[in-house]
Amino acid sequence: MGLRLADVRALGLEGEEVEYKRSRKDPRLLMEARGVGQDERNFLVRQKTGEKSYAGRRVELNELTNEQFVALVERKLIEAGAAAKVVPSEARLRETFASSWRSAWVGRALEEARRRADEQVARLSVPFPKDVAGVVLERITGTDRDWRHAVNELATEALLLVLPGDQTTE
Repeated sequence: MGLRLADVRALGLEGEEVEYKRSRKDPRLLMEARGVGQDERNFLVRQKTGEKSYAGRRVELNELTNEQFVALVERKLIEAGAAAKVVPSEARLRETFASSWRSAWVGRALEEARRRADEQVARLSVPFPKDVAGVVLERITGTDRDWRHAVNELATEALLLVLPGDQTTE
């Protein structure tokens, strides 16, 4: 899908200058062979600027606003005969449904596990190390790590002391 000159004019787009380098032949000749109309060829290639270069204008899709782009895509799809909504095969629908259902199940289980863990942690007191600032400074001195890394490391170590058999925190 692309913009045609009629689209450019209807949408009031300006485009930008473009240079066609290393073109021994006028690019309009190739465009003509591909069925591009005279007005469009003259918009895209305006003049010869050197022995092997030409200048013209181009309009890219990113010049459109979101609304213009969506409307253009919808119109082009209708023009191409894709007016109906697309529904994949039964097998694809079943596969996608199963994947969505499993994801939703896992999401619910994770929410419940998070709720239970939050309740448990709310009953705990945080085991701060003595002289946190000193320990953090000691761990980061002479390294490229920042204080957050050292704090996370200390927290992980403190957690392992509370849950020594749990390897999921590493």
